[in-house]
Amino acid sequence: MWDFGAAASSAADAAGSLFNNLGDYSVKAFDWLESNPQAANVLGGVMAGVGNYYAQKDQQNYERRLYREKRRDQMINPGAIEGYGSHIGEQKKGLLSNGIISGGGA
Repeated sequence: MWDFGAAASSAADAAGSLFNNLGDYSVKAFDWLESNPQAANVLGGVMAGVGNYYAQKDQQNYERRLYREKRRDQMINPGAIEGYGSHIGEQKKGLLSNGIISGGGA
């Protein structure tokens, strides 16, 4: 049979040592950044650039989605079409009324 208590204990010990080592490395890294402010500025600039890039990509994706939705809505509901005045006037000229047979058409 499996001894779950021993497995859980060893997993907790491994996790504890992992977090302990991670904490030690982060303290060393922050100490190094404190002693090298130029490097900290460069790393901060790089991180800001990466953040701006992802923010811009997110904004572009949002605008692209809005454009597609607007375009789809326009295709479904084309809206009012204006300017049929000249077309209606041409349609009133039939064969019998002011048309070819009555002699009114040119």
